[in-house]
Amino acid sequence: MSTKSSILSTLRLLRSGDSASKTGKDIEYKYFTLSLDTAQERCTIRLPPYPYVLYLVKQFTIYFGYDWHWVRLRKFNQQVETTYKSPSLPGVKDRTWLCKLLVVLAMGESASPNSTPSKNAAPEATSSPPGTEFFKQALKLLSIRYESASIEDVEVLNMIALYSNQLNRQKTAYMYAGKSARLCNMLQLHRADASTGYSPSEKEHRKRVWWSTFCLDRMTSMQRGFLPTLTATQTDLEYPSQGDISPDNAGDFTDPDYLTARIQLTIIQARVVSHLSLSEPADVLNVIGPMLETLSTWKKALPHHMASQIEDGLPRPNRSLPCIRSLANLYLRYNHCAIVLLRPMLLKQVALLYTTDEPTTPPEASTQLSDFCLDAARSSVGILINVHSNGLLARLGLMESVHLFTSLAIIRLSIWTRNYQSSVPKEGSDDIQLYDSGKELLQYMIHCGSLAAKVHRRMLQEVEDLPLRHDVPVHSQGEGVNQQDWDLDEWIARFIQSENAPIAFDI
Repeated sequence: MSTKSSILSTLRLLRSGDSASKTGKDIEYKYFTLSLDTAQERCTIRLPPYPYVLYLVKQFTIYFGYDWHWVRLRKFNQQVETTYKSPSLPGVKDRTWLCKLLVVLAMGESASPNSTPSKNAAPEATSSPPGTEFFKQALKLLSIRYESASIEDVEVLNMIALYSNQLNRQKTAYMYAGKSARLCNMLQLHRADASTGYSPSEKEHRKRVWWSTFCLDRMTSMQRGFLPTLTATQTDLEYPSQGDISPDNAGDFTDPDYLTARIQLTIIQARVVSHLSLSEPADVLNVIGPMLETLSTWKKALPHHMASQIEDGLPRPNRSLPCIRSLANLYLRYNHCAIVLLRPMLLKQVALLYTTDEPTTPPEASTQLSDFCLDAARSSVGILINVHSNGLLARLGLMESVHLFTSLAIIRLSIWTRNYQSSVPKEGSDDIQLYDSGKELLQYMIHCGSLAAKVHRRMLQEVEDLPLRHDVPVHSQGEGVNQQDWDLDEWIARFIQSENAPIAFDI
């Protein structure tokens, strides 16, 4: 090679090295090899009988399969079959694969109606939650070689993050989701041009894995008020689609509309909490209007097969169970966004009632917004009751517990404010009945082993123990709080922080 060619080659290499992240290409480099890169401790795992595995995989698909994109479904099911029918084939004992399978079994068992404790069991039994034995085996197999990581590692970490949430290990879930997000960055999954050379189905898989990781990263970070790793502005990926997928590969993917709606709602929720955290109290009304319009636009834009008055009952005709469960989750998320957005107005009414000697009627605009918040809370409790009655409740689900607590707290406070405002008719027996039914459902989740529900039940008791003025007749008034020693501002702050409202961040 001539001197001139050598110089040009070196310059190109230097330039490509500086812009690797911009080109989407992974520049090769040399690294020192450690023994842990190849070492694997011997371990023994126990897989259940094949029929039970198929049952748990089905439960996983019903309860979680349509919320996010976890794996290529057809390929995953083929691997399950191969593992049991041809155990000597290459790849069957691959640790990443077995880890993934065990986490799926753990998640399936956590949701299985057949794993419900007996009615004679202790109400708050200390036995391990369903799925934990599978999960512990999976963690023994987890070994990510970061210097040669693959998209399969991202899949596994996403699943582990979700099951950690089932155990109410929220910080653990955040860390696993963060690892997954970092791997996505390293694999350049957020770049459309980084998928050049892949088949249409593999491109779609990479795209959906990134968007799913984005949603999980957001969910786990918002739960604790931590900073997320991924932002929607960093990607040039389109939303999920089925357009370029061949009929042979169509079975690898679920309806893209469900994941797209989830992505859009995740972005909206991030904007809601970010705007509220940045706004001064006097500016809250100015923030609420545009955000409500955004939520309304999202709901109106849902495809026809996803538009439903789901709080009146779960849609059954021509719907698969995974579709029904995912649709319920979407509407619960939608209601939660509305509640978080409008809750300050209701809390402002509570504060006003404690700072005035005479009952007052709040401004009409404030009342309308509070009513909207209450309707969202009623809807969520109704949806969860319907989900439970149809055998589709994820009993250990952290978000189910969050939605239930948030909605019940709003209903409780609304009953109290309505009974105090003499100008408002003292109705609401339906709300009282709905509230009691929701509390029973929360208690049922505690009975099934949900630690999140146990925490939320205690927090709901604090709402019930709200020190009521002597002239306010409220159903089943709580006990245990001395009004003279009670600080309203502190209580409201703790109530808002009960869901660990996140700090502002870029989206």
